[in-house]
Amino acid sequence: MARTKTQARGDMKGMIPVTVAFIVAKSLLASRQVKGAVEKTLGARVRNGLYRPLYIVFSAVGAVLIVRKVYKGPHKVLYELRPPFSWLMRAGQVACVLATMEATRVIGPGFFGAPQLKAFFGGGDPVAEPEAQGPAPEADGELSSRTVFGVTRHPNNWFPTSIFLLEPRMTDKRAAFCALVALHGVVGSVHEEYRLRKEYGDARYDRYTKKAPFLFRS
Repeated sequence: MARTKTQARGDMKGMIPVTVAFIVAKSLLASRQVKGAVEKTLGARVRNGLYRPLYIVFSAVGAVLIVRKVYKGPHKVLYELRPPFSWLMRAGQVACVLATMEATRVIGPGFFGAPQLKAFFGGGDPVAEPEAQGPAPEADGELSSRTVFGVTRHPNNWFPTSIFLLEPRMTDKRAAFCALVALHGVVGSVHEEYRLRKEYGDARYDRYTKKAPFLFRS
């Protein structure tokens, strides 16, 4: 038993720095400084055409590997809900997955860098992806607050985070991972607010904030 506890502590201590390193790397890759350095080194066409798709691949693969580490190996169970409460939590997780998919649908293929990739391999000159990934403007120019973007201004941060928070069987590793992901979501959302304001202007974004909350609509 003592060996198992030692293994669990060691496994969690190993998971935390790996997760932090991934979050830091992901944030750096999303920065203008790194994007500018890539453009200077490889040229605007390569940067504009391939950067966003490769960034998405890096984010997806890294997330899968870390989640696998979080859910496998030694751990300590903090709590475990039984039916029907566990069913409610699972239903909430499914709803969050669907909401995340809806947010991605609303943003469009540009979220994955598909238009840039198509232009690159089609021999054209790709245009760089928008700095801010948010709701597209409506016909009148106002930011859309339809579907999930009326529930929260940052659905691609909060709904994926909630998938893990709604886990009915919470372990020490999962709890630590949830805390890191939630912190990353807060910091990332605040930074995204800054980018969206710069993209669309304070007046237009202020009108949008009156229609959609930062976190979740109460």
